[in-house]
Amino acid sequence: MGIEERLALLRSQISGKLESIQQRATAVAAKRRQLAGRRRKVAEDVGCAASRHKDLERELEEACEAEDFERAEKISDSLAALEKDKDRLLTALRDAELNYDSVDLELQDVLDSRIAAEEKAASLLEHFAKDATDHTDSVSKEAEEISLKEIEGWRESMELLETKKLETEVESELVLAARSGLEDSIEHLVEDDKREKDMLSKKGDTLAEELTELLKLVRLKEAEIAENNARIQEVQERITAVVSRFYGSQTDIDLKLKTLQEAQTKMDSEAQALALKKNEIDSFISLAEQKDSKLRESINACSSEAKACQQSVEIRRKLASSILKSREDRIGLLKMEEEILQDIQVLRQQTSDARISLQEISSRKAVIQQDIATFKQKLSFIDKRGPELEAEKRVAAAARNFKEAGRIAAEAKALNSEKEELHAKLEKAATDLEEQFQFQLGRMENTTKGKVCVTGASGYVASWLVKRLLESGYHVLGTVRDPGNHKKVGHLWNLAGAKERLELVRADLLEEGSFDDAVMACEGVFHTASPAAVLDSAINGTLNVLRSCKKNPSLKRVVLTSSSSTVRLKDEADLPPNVLLDETAWSSMEFCESLQIWYAIAKTLAEKAAWEFAKENGIDLVAVLPTFVVGPNLSHELSPTTTDILGLFQGETTKFTMYGRMGYVHIDDVASCHILLYETPRAAGRYICNSAVLDVNELVTLLARRFPSYPIPKSLPCVYGEQTYGFSTAKVRELGMKFRDVEEMFDDAVDSLRAHGYLLNSIIVSGDY
Repeated sequence: MGIEERLALLRSQISGKLESIQQRATAVAAKRRQLAGRRRKVAEDVGCAASRHKDLERELEEACEAEDFERAEKISDSLAALEKDKDRLLTALRDAELNYDSVDLELQDVLDSRIAAEEKAASLLEHFAKDATDHTDSVSKEAEEISLKEIEGWRESMELLETKKLETEVESELVLAARSGLEDSIEHLVEDDKREKDMLSKKGDTLAEELTELLKLVRLKEAEIAENNARIQEVQERITAVVSRFYGSQTDIDLKLKTLQEAQTKMDSEAQALALKKNEIDSFISLAEQKDSKLRESINACSSEAKACQQSVEIRRKLASSILKSREDRIGLLKMEEEILQDIQVLRQQTSDARISLQEISSRKAVIQQDIATFKQKLSFIDKRGPELEAEKRVAAAARNFKEAGRIAAEAKALNSEKEELHAKLEKAATDLEEQFQFQLGRMENTTKGKVCVTGASGYVASWLVKRLLESGYHVLGTVRDPGNHKKVGHLWNLAGAKERLELVRADLLEEGSFDDAVMACEGVFHTASPAAVLDSAINGTLNVLRSCKKNPSLKRVVLTSSSSTVRLKDEADLPPNVLLDETAWSSMEFCESLQIWYAIAKTLAEKAAWEFAKENGIDLVAVLPTFVVGPNLSHELSPTTTDILGLFQGETTKFTMYGRMGYVHIDDVASCHILLYETPRAAGRYICNSAVLDVNELVTLLARRFPSYPIPKSLPCVYGEQTYGFSTAKVRELGMKFRDVEEMFDDAVDSLRAHGYLLNSIIVSGDY
């Protein structure tokens, strides 16, 4: 089977397979359109039900505000029925989404089959093109070898013929030259004899004449004549011999020339035969080239088809990727919808509880108002009866009826006590009612806040941030390395609101994409986690979280926990006396490297990488730069800063000696600062979070005086020389931030250490500090 026939058969097989897949794809697409229409219809019904639900909610609120509880009850029943219908529609919508998702899976399978078929087709075509190319190259090489062999033979024959022809021509030239030379030579040889003959003839004539004249001399001259004749005869014989030899040589030359001419004629015939052979070789080469050109055209067409298949595969891969991404987004939206539905159920329950509470409060209000009316009546009676009793007492006293006067005085005193008690009850009832209203109002306000993600949720700062977010009404999704490790995360589940609005999921900073699901479910991110001990881990961990943030188009803001160590670490020459460092300052990497302060280097490089990534990808980023964080630990496991504080209270001096002059801030203020920056739309850039800056000796002097029962040193060596820098917190204070003082933060830290059993309430100090 030839190349063309094999190619036609291959194309037929490929087109048959692709046509079958195309038919299947058409059927799936039709089914998908049908389900899309059904899903759209259900979604419209859900929208209508939601709109009606919103209207009924508004009517219910109006009824509750108007305290028309009978109408509110009817509306509530309508709402319950509508919610059931809405739930039914939502179930139908989820079913439609699931059916649509199954069709998408089927479509994905069809696309995968099409991609696999086209890849196989491309592979077969490429393989065929390669085989055809190899075959063509082989045929061309064979034809070329034959052509070269024939051409080489022809050239050798031509060269031999040319050599023979050249030799013949040379020999002919030599023969002709010899003949010409021979003719010239015989003429030259005979010419002298002819001249001599002519001279002798003339001389004979002269002698004959003299013979006539000189008869006398006849006899004498006869001998000479005879001798002369003899010589003439001899010369004549020589001439005849020469001529004879000449004609013999001429005959030989003519024969040789004839032989050469015949050889020339034969060589001309051979040359014509070789020319015909050359034409045949040229025709063979031309046919081989035409065949090679045709085969290569088929190969090029096959390669083009293979490339087209590859391009189609790439397009279909992109389509499949788009469908898969759409499906993942839809699944994400379904998950988000389920979470929202769960939140809605919680909100419904909370709203129902709030309504019940409002009804109870309204009922209580009515009771209290009734009690107030009763109290007022009693007070009115007491106010009226009081003067009467006073008059009766005076009358009895005037009548010297002291027993009656005493009874009346006791009654008046009892009425006054009852009056005071009624006033107290009235004030307490009003206060309780107001407190209940405020509490319920606060609960209703808190339930309106969204869902946020806190990375490294079990950490020191993050735990306090989770605590304050829950108290503020946020739904918190915290990421930890092991959600099942109760030792690490148990304290989080003890926080108020944790059971209702806290969710812990696994994520690892060093695994790219690990935060995708967590971030996609939230509208804000607090990135507090950072393995700062390793440079690459700190940078890559921060960028991994931000890459996940980039994938969430509805993300509002990212709050990054950085450090004041990105600002304050500089050479003395770069820290003028009493300089106030603000958010524009950055620590010197050369200075940090010289002292091997890797924490500061990691934090600085990670924050700079975060700002660059956020700028390139349009992420709303703000950064909190806390100083040394002090305060209570929510977890039994101590944070690094609290461990250092514990060491100081136990007499350890190394760490704080190396710290030198530093800023200090309360842990609760750090958490509040994060939330403030997240909730304030105009917040932008970096924010230093600091309460006070103290030299290490100022700090230990304060602590030793405040906690005299602990072995706190009264002074420490100064390793950095005199430092006078401070931190400017004007930027964050403009947003309304306030800070606790140093005494309060260390009081809270000590109370926490005592509560966790790390410090005794008092220690007998030995030695002189």
